[in-house]
Formats: sequence, C-alpha cells, structure tokens
Amino acid sequence: NTSGWFLPAIGQLLHIYDNRELLSAQIADAKNNAPVDSKYKDYIRWFNTDTYYWTSSESWYFGGSSVWTVRFSDGRHPENLLPDCNYFRVRSVLAF
Repeated sequence: NTSGWFLPAIGQLLHIYDNRELLSAQIADAKNNAPVDSKYKDYIRWFNTDTYYWTSSESWYFGGSSVWTVRFSDGRHPENLLPDCNYFRVRSVLAF
C-alpha cells in the first residue's frame, strides 16, 4: 500500500515547469473552490519561484552525494548539481 505521493524526478519536475500556465491555473481553481472554512486552503498554492526544488534524480557529480534541482522562476536546473546539504524546498506530487 502507498499513499501515492512521491518526489518527482528531474524530467517530471521539468514537465510540470513546462506546463506551469495550465497547472497553476488549475491549482488556483482548486483553491478558489475549497470550502471557506477549510484549514488546508492556505496551503494550496503554486511553487515558490525564488528558490530551487529538490528532485529524486541522483548524480555522481560530487561523489554520489548530489541530486538535480529545478528553479521555477526560469526552469533552471544547474549542471553543477548541488550537494544535498543545501536547504531547498521539496514538492511531492500525487500519482493518480
């Protein structure tokens, strides 16, 4: 059994970035249609564009301790893969 939530790989997160107009509109629609008294309504939002998000895609660039990241302001995904000791955001996705 699984909850269905997972950390996306680099290609999956870039796909989300490439479809950001459609997806962000759907997220806004979901937030606007949530019950007014819902305690989760404030958590329904698009990606923060000022930071990078971790992916589940690993690399051996820094000796096996690095993963790909994606920045949602411009879709940048650094070639110099960032070590996993940095503090970035995580955005899990739901498979359905």
